[in-house]
Amino acid sequence: MLAFSFNNDPTFVGWLTFAGYVIAALICAHRAMHPIAPPHADARNLRRFWFILTATLILLGFNKQADLQTTL
Repeated sequence: MLAFSFNNDPTFVGWLTFAGYVIAALICAHRAMHPIAPPHADARNLRRFWFILTATLILLGFNKQADLQTTL
């Protein structure tokens, strides 16, 4: 049975890093909802890029605190 804890890095620096991931994800999500596209660029591709980056940062932040690679 896998033991799961969301507090594998309870240090201040661990939580600060997690907060950095969350803040960066929020900035990317905002950019995805309000893309600034050059005239020749496809806005849909830019939105997709920012949403993928948002999801990646959320997963990295979750992994930072849950330490999933050790659990698996």
